[in-house]
Amino acid sequence: MKAWWDGLAPREQQLIAGGAGLLILLMLYVAIWLPLQSSRTSLTEQFEQQRETLRWMQQSAAEIRQLSARTANRRPATGQSLLGLIDQTARAQQLSDAVKRVQPDGTHSVRVWLENAAFDDVMRWLGTLEQGHGVALEALNVERGETAGRVSARLTLESPK
Repeated sequence: MKAWWDGLAPREQQLIAGGAGLLILLMLYVAIWLPLQSSRTSLTEQFEQQRETLRWMQQSAAEIRQLSARTANRRPATGQSLLGLIDQTARAQQLSDAVKRVQPDGTHSVRVWLENAAFDDVMRWLGTLEQGHGVALEALNVERGETAGRVSARLTLESPK
């Protein structure tokens, strides 16, 4: 290798050395700089998404606290039991076929299982219970149904004490 190098003209040696230097710089750029820049861009985008999610969660938390305070001061319009109220309002919202199980959970709570219910009807029903009867939604688990707009849901409702 040394003999080959010595056999080259000085101009050729400079050209090969310069090309090797440029090749090393290019390899460093591709192997180190580009991945770092790509990671930085990706992390910046993730950070902004996380920040936006945090803002949304803070706004939602404030809204939830406000609605909870409003609901806590409500009393049912009638002396009807929570089980009877759920049955009556579910029938009024055409959800009686979707209600598969209703189970008392303590003195002021009821668990309800819905299957293949129209999502809009479920939300309307929950709004009626909260706005019209002071019933609070304590827990909600909704799963997408096989048909668009249909859901299965498990929820816990709590009457004012």
